[in-house]
Amino acid sequence: MDYYTPIGFAVMRDPVTGNPAKETIPIYAKSKTPPTISGLTKSEEKVLTDVSGVFVDVFRCYANELKKVKNTEKAEEKGALQK
Repeated sequence: MDYYTPIGFAVMRDPVTGNPAKETIPIYAKSKTPPTISGLTKSEEKVLTDVSGVFVDVFRCYANELKKVKNTEKAEEKGALQK
């Protein structure tokens, strides 16, 4: 059985103004494997999982640095108040 996965849209544009001349037309790719519940292929899900792991690590580093800055600011405020 063949499956079709949407991969984008095509649109005809007016050559003078660049405005869309007609509604968009979906473009599909033919596949032998059924899409997952998310609508993505297994390889697409793997890539998104890998990328999301990178974003989680980057955000974790950002949050830790932000905590350090806030703690430093609080310590400086306490030091200024004690003087």
